[in-house]
Amino acid sequence: MRLFPLSKLPTERTLLAIALERQGETVPDRTEPSSIHSSTSKSRQASTRSASALRFRIGWILFLSIYIAVSFITGCGKKGPPVPPRQAKPPEVTDLKATIAGDTLGLTWTVRRPPPHGPAGFYVYRSKTALSEPVCETCPILFQRIADIPVKENETENFKEGETTYTETLEKGYQYIYKVIPYMENEETGKDSNFASVTY
Repeated sequence: MRLFPLSKLPTERTLLAIALERQGETVPDRTEPSSIHSSTSKSRQASTRSASALRFRIGWILFLSIYIAVSFITGCGKKGPPVPPRQAKPPEVTDLKATIAGDTLGLTWTVRRPPPHGPAGFYVYRSKTALSEPVCETCPILFQRIADIPVKENETENFKEGETTYTETLEKGYQYIYKVIPYMENEETGKDSNFASVTY
């Protein structure tokens, strides 16, 4: 029988070893496999965490790259000064009329709305062709601007009951063709009016 000092009392493992030695068997070493298993498990957990972190970083970098590329493509363009909001185009004149009193021509047309919602004025254009010249049906009509008539609200000279007028003295022996083009306060012009012609 073995005797042990008090300071070195046998543990459960020691007692088991003694019992197995008497029977001629050895005690299996459970410490090493357990520690190996523990270290392997910790290593796997660390690897899993590292892989997850790496995937997260790659995904985040990919997302930022796509976002920057899309922002650059859609935001890229010609830079310039801010453009003021466009005003509505002036209404087209469709009732231009020409009359002759003696040697004086009179043009009249309707102004649907006075400024600021309507046109600020009209450009008057004229084509003047001598009657002695041969008639060319396919030639373009060449106009020249001859007047700028502003339209002012409550001004009877140029705005009276929605009608605008223009007069000039005619020269004999010519065919005259007229048109007017409205313009807004921002100088944006509208479409050509109908033509009005006279022969004098």
